[in-house]
Amino acid sequence: MSSKENEIVKVVHKWSEKTDRWIYIAYNDSNNIIGLNFMQGNEYDLFKKDFCINDRRLNSLYKHIVYNYRFADDCSSEEILDKVIWTYLVVKLDEQEQLKDNLSTIKVNYSPAN
Repeated sequence: MSSKENEIVKVVHKWSEKTDRWIYIAYNDSNNIIGLNFMQGNEYDLFKKDFCINDRRLNSLYKHIVYNYRFADDCSSEEILDKVIWTYLVVKLDEQEQLKDNLSTIKVNYSPAN
């Protein structure tokens, strides 16, 4: 990607009442999304302070879905963003559960040497 393609020319803060979340969307001069993030809840000041930066993993997932799956052609951009964010949340929650399981296993199997 050229530096021009990575240059942010427009940022949108989108409130979704339906999903109770703020979405940060950064666009380049070709009107392609080059940055995404979100925050559940309606605390706009917190959103502006802590969530108006690109989440590389979320953005990567968005690009993968949009460029590789045909269903994206039949959905509005809002529907695609919603599907990507829900998918991302499920993966993150699963990772957190797996980490908890791994930590529990370590605690059970660890016996300090005396």
